[in-house]
Amino acid sequence: MFANTHFKAVVMLVSVALCACHTMNPFAADLGRMNVNGKEARPPYLSLFGYFGYLEPAASTAPQAAEAPECVYFWLPTSTPELGVRFASGRAGKARPDSSRDVVESAYAAHKNDPASFDPAIEVQRCVTALQLADVATPCAQWVALGDNDDSPEMPANQAGKRTNSLVRVGTHPEDPLKSLTRGLYRVNIRAAKGTTAQGTFLLQLGAPVLLEQVAMARTPQALGEALASQAEHLSHGPTIAPTGPGSSLSSENG
Repeated sequence: MFANTHFKAVVMLVSVALCACHTMNPFAADLGRMNVNGKEARPPYLSLFGYFGYLEPAASTAPQAAEAPECVYFWLPTSTPELGVRFASGRAGKARPDSSRDVVESAYAAHKNDPASFDPAIEVQRCVTALQLADVATPCAQWVALGDNDDSPEMPANQAGKRTNSLVRVGTHPEDPLKSLTRGLYRVNIRAAKGTTAQGTFLLQLGAPVLLEQVAMARTPQALGEALASQAEHLSHGPTIAPTGPGSSLSSENG
C-alpha cells in the first residue's frame, strides 16, 4: 500500500513540475508503465521540449502541394530508450511557452489567437546518415520511419470536439541500428487529412524518459544548424536567439 501511494505521489509531483506551463495533460511514457490498484499508471517524461509554430495556408491547391508534408527537424543530443512526440493543432494559443526549453516562432506571436486548426497526422523519422553536427547541413541520404499516428484518444479534442490530434511513442531497437534512438538528426512529418489544409498555430512536444540537454528544433535543416550554433554560443557566452523556419526567427515568451 505504501509503495503504491509513494509511486502515485512521485508521479503527481513530477507531473506538476513538468507541465505547469502547458494546458495539455502530462506527457507520460510507455517505459515504466505499471498497474496501480487496477489502474494504468505511466511515469511522466523527465525531459520535455516544445515547439510553438504557425503554418500558413498553402498558396496552391494543386494535389502535389497538398501532398508535401510540413516538417519540424530536431537534433537528439544523446541516446534515449524512448521518444514521445505529440502534436496539437489550434491549441498553441491556449498554452504558455516555457522560455527555458521551448522554441517559439516569431509568426506564432502574431497568430496565437487565430482560430484556424486542422486534422494532423504525424510520422517520426531518423536520418541514419547524420551522426555528427556537421552532417545537419548535408542533404540526408536515407530517412527511416520510426512511428506514426493519427487521431490519438490521449490528446485533447479540437474546437469541434473531435480528438483528431496526434501522439506517438517510439522505443529504441538496439538490435536494429537503423531504428536505434541514438544521437543524431530526426524530423517529424506533419500532414493534414485528405481534402484539408495544414494551417494555424500548433504545439509539437518531444518527451524522453531520461534527462536530456536542450533539444534544438527548427523548420529546416539549415535553420536547425543555426539553432545548434546558437545553442553552443549560449553555453559558452550567454543567451542568444537563433532563426527557425523559413523567413522567421526564434523569440521567447515568459511562461
